[in-house]
Amino acid sequence: MIQLAEMDIKVGRAHDNLSVPSLVELIINRKEGILSSTGALSVKTGRFTGRSPDDKYIVDDEVTHSIVDWGKVNHSISEENFDKIFHRMKGHVEDKEFFIFDGFVGADPENRLPIRVINNRAWHNLFARQLFIRATQEEHENFKPQFTMLSCDDFAAVPGEVGTRTETFIICPTAVHQGNPRGARELQASIHHALMR
Repeated sequence: MIQLAEMDIKVGRAHDNLSVPSLVELIINRKEGILSSTGALSVKTGRFTGRSPDDKYIVDDEVTHSIVDWGKVNHSISEENFDKIFHRMKGHVEDKEFFIFDGFVGADPENRLPIRVINNRAWHNLFARQLFIRATQEEHENFKPQFTMLSCDDFAAVPGEVGTRTETFIICPTAVHQGNPRGARELQASIHHALMR
């Protein structure tokens, strides 16, 4: 994918906008989840079952520095620390299998935000596919995301070295990068953050 190459991200295999049945089959084959007795997909999120608001950061740069109300809700992270995390994350994802979802947030064609979600779990990608508006075949041919989220739940920050509180992080606003959140709910919260920019 051109955008990944522009960001110097080299994933191994990329599954691009898979159908729900294909994702469910992969989820089961990869042992990310099971079908319950009623046929519903069931997954285990691990120790993170909800949102992690204290682990969200906004890059403190020339654009955000004077317009963000920094404090208890809006935690800052320096550009230098963001670059350190992103550099390590790019190395971590190299040659790994990822899932890509292209779609929109917002139903009004005049105001909707084209997004791309890239994640390492098929069930996280299914969550994004069910939550956001899918691009049509025609829209997909010339799709240009204005917001990209890279989510890798087996990557952890090193808190003492990069300014994060824990191993878990969600960094906004230009693109969202997540490390270590096992739950998919942060996908929704992070994209909603992008809409409020």
